[in-house]
This record gives sequence, C-alpha cells and structure tokens, in this order.
Amino acid sequence: MSQITVSVTSTVDCDGDGVTDADEIADGTDPNDACSYDPASVTVSVTSV
Repeated sequence: MSQITVSVTSTVDCDGDGVTDADEIADGTDPNDACSYDPASVTVSVTSV
C-alpha cells in the first residue's frame, strides 16, 4: 500500500476566526468552529462575532 499526501492551500476561512481552513487543518483545529484555533495562526481578518 502506498502513502498519499494531499496539500491544502485554501485561503478560505469558513468560521471567520481569522485562520484559514488550510492552516486550521495543519494545526489540528476545527475549521468550522470559530472557538477552535491557534492564535499564532491568525493571518486574515476576523469576521466572526
């Protein structure tokens, strides 16, 4: 069995926490939960309230 690696390069931030979905996946946080993120990874405007 071979191993497959997939790179995610999306700049989308579905939950509005300021961290791109790709960075949340890399960080192991939930890209659909605005309370689940690494503050050091915030790179886009926060749009959640």
